[in-house]
Amino acid sequence: MYRDIFQNVYRVIEQDGTFTPTRFTNRQLAALGALHPNYERFGRCAAGVSLAFYTSSPEVSFDLTTDGFYTRFTGVDFYENGVLMHNLTLPEEPAVTRVSYEKRTAGETLLEIYLPSNARVTLTNLSLGDFRPVDRTRLPLILYYGDSLTQSAYTPTPSLAFPSILARETDTRFVNRGIGSLYFDASTLDPDDGLQPKVVFAEFGGNDLVRRVNHQVVYRDGVAEYYTPAEVPALIDRAEAYLTKLRKIYSGAVIIPITLVWCYTTSPRADIETVRAEYYTQQTALCRRMGFDFIDGSTVIPHLPQFRVEDGTHFNALGAYAVAASLLPRLLKAIR
Repeated sequence: MYRDIFQNVYRVIEQDGTFTPTRFTNRQLAALGALHPNYERFGRCAAGVSLAFYTSSPEVSFDLTTDGFYTRFTGVDFYENGVLMHNLTLPEEPAVTRVSYEKRTAGETLLEIYLPSNARVTLTNLSLGDFRPVDRTRLPLILYYGDSLTQSAYTPTPSLAFPSILARETDTRFVNRGIGSLYFDASTLDPDDGLQPKVVFAEFGGNDLVRRVNHQVVYRDGVAEYYTPAEVPALIDRAEAYLTKLRKIYSGAVIIPITLVWCYTTSPRADIETVRAEYYTQQTALCRRMGFDFIDGSTVIPHLPQFRVEDGTHFNALGAYAVAASLLPRLLKAIR
């Protein structure tokens, strides 16, 4: 019955009283690992995963093991009857933490506990009182494929990632399949994925521009190299292969690509800006040619630094709300 409280997962692995949520199929994890071991590690992070249940117990607790970190931002969010009440900051290195939460609401309460987006987690020794799971299986399922912007592991409040915000705003369920630093690669899609989503978002582009040889980033003098504008057509071919396979696997879903997302930088490089502009133009043309009702990534967030964390690329909580607001009309249209 504990397995039933896990939300926004592909499946939950239960063994000897230990529960490990997963977002990807085994085939996908193997494909991610074939690209680079880090991608499999990031794929095992619990982005978007939550526990949702009703309980009248005044306090709930469980042991939470965190490891396989992607970023140093880690925490747990606690909601009571849909309201964020508390955030618990976790250690920034592998640890076992006894997570305890004392309710602020008397009587039976709907609790939703969001697990860290940036780490693999396992749960043991759950003490939830007279709990009963929340059944969301009949709600529309949304898949979010993408890179670190989708995984949203750069804020210690995991519930304030844009996929999680959108789920609460639209009464949908979802699986966050964002992977930090990932790019368009069709091998990471599983033709036998058993999920049947209503809508699939695909947000890639930023990492596609980084030069790789045999899947390894090429560095010169310690700085990552980028492709040139002349090489963009080959990158677009890779995006087309991915989107073609995505459309075939999820033939009953509305597929919504998100083109290259605008990012902020205090020290722009002319070569990077030039190839970004060319990629954005050709990616947009690809989406039109394939007939997608896509989202223009340059419009999803204000072009202001205060919507990003310090690196200028990743969304903070304010940025996540802005992105969710931008995507909300399109998602509502798709699920009606």
